[in-house]
Amino acid sequence: MAENPPLFWPFIGVFSLVLLTNYWCLVRHEKNVIKWAKHHDYTLLECEGRAWFVGPFFFRKSRAQQVYRIAIRAGKRSIRRGWALSGGGFFGFLTDQDEVIWDDER
Repeated sequence: MAENPPLFWPFIGVFSLVLLTNYWCLVRHEKNVIKWAKHHDYTLLECEGRAWFVGPFFFRKSRAQQVYRIAIRAGKRSIRRGWALSGGGFFGFLTDQDEVIWDDER
C-alpha cells in the first residue's frame, strides 16, 4: 500500500478549513439579513445571494461583504424589493452592518 506524500494531510486540512470558513461567512451574512428584517418588523419573502450581478453596490462592495436581492412585506402593505449589502467594508461578516437600497427609491 502506497503511503500518502508528506504534504497530503496538511493540504487537506487547510483546504477543509477554507471551505468551512467560506460556508460560515455566507451563513452569517444571510442571518444578518434575516435579523435586519426582524428588527424592522418585515417579513422576508426572498433572500437570494448575488455574486456577480450586485445591482447598485457594484462599485461599493468589498470582498468581505455579500449582496442579496430581497423582497419583504411590511405589515399588510405591498411587497417591496431591493438590494441588501451585508457586512462591514473591512471586517465583513464580523459586523452586523447592513445597508438596503429599495428599487422604488432609486
